[in-house]
Amino acid sequence: MSDEFISKILKAIDERHTSEREIALHLNAEQYRVHSALDTLVQKEYIKGARAWKDGKLEYAKCTLTDKGKTMLHHPEDFPQQSQPSIKQDFNFPGSNIASVTGSGHIDKATINNYPPEQRQSLTEAAQEIQELLNQLSQTYNPPSPLNNSKIATAGVEVIESNQALKSKIIKVLKAGGTETFKELIDHPAINIFMACIEAWKDD
Repeated sequence: MSDEFISKILKAIDERHTSEREIALHLNAEQYRVHSALDTLVQKEYIKGARAWKDGKLEYAKCTLTDKGKTMLHHPEDFPQQSQPSIKQDFNFPGSNIASVTGSGHIDKATINNYPPEQRQSLTEAAQEIQELLNQLSQTYNPPSPLNNSKIATAGVEVIESNQALKSKIIKVLKAGGTETFKELIDHPAINIFMACIEAWKDD
């Protein structure tokens, strides 16, 4: 997710699209991506968010901009670049071709073995989206346990099955032979079960 996506969410809230479902619909974006962005904005005090249980999930039901968020939206020039909200991952691939997304949102090290630039980009983008999805589902199926990991993996597959664009992206990664590397890029206890569930997709 990019800084532009963050700005669009701030603008949507300013236009009175206050729940994560409304924002996702307004932006034509996946709800779990909106949820992840809202988490970041709440942590950085750009918005206030009230949560509620809906359809078995804890969602943002009403979000409002703080004074800091309003200033960021309408006068971003007043903020130094380093203080602006961002959930953008900087995927750098220097000589050793190293990069990864972890559950904490930081870059961790995992080797991506000599993939050409386009495949590296596909791997990291797909891994980031799956990381965010599994993290989102972890809020519904908790505390961590083997049973809940199975539920997270199954629910993740169901979400992807309903998102053909994301499923196509993952199939492309699997067919390119990046299964093990893809798994290494995702830091979540349900990843092994999840990968076992989607392994057959590469034969589609």
